[in-house]
Order: sequence, then structure tokens, then C-alpha cells
Amino acid sequence: MPMWRDVLICTVGISLKADLERQAAPDCRQDLERCYAKGVAKKLLALNPDDRLCGSEINCTRPLYDRLCGSEINCTRPL
Repeated sequence: MPMWRDVLICTVGISLKADLERQAAPDCRQDLERCYAKGVAKKLLALNPDDRLCGSEINCTRPLYDRLCGSEINCTRPL
């Protein structure tokens, strides 16, 4: 039996980068300058997803995620 995964493709680009450069904590800006994506991702995961710093792509996606997956971090429930 095939295993199905739900996939949501979300583009996050220059607006998030600009917001992080202006507003993020110094250690996050350093990770961004060093192109250390894993460090930036960890810091973004620690933010409240409703925080405007996350950008409109994340802010708009979060209600959809909550509706489909509840508060689970790893959503595996089929649509």
C-alpha cells in the first residue's frame, strides 16, 4: 500500500530575509549572514507562528495547518 504525504509548498523569500535583518535577535542575524539555514530555521521554529516577523506566507498558512492538523508538530493526518 503506498504511503501518501500531504505537501504544502510555500515560498518564503526576500520579505522574510529583510524582516529578519531588521528585527531578529543578533544571533539570528549572524546565522543569516553566514547562510546558516539550520540555525535560522531553529530560531524561526521557536517563534509564535502568528508573529508578524514570520511573514505573511507563514501567518496565512498557520490557520490552514491548525485546521487540518490541530496542534501537532508533525502533521500526518490525511485530508
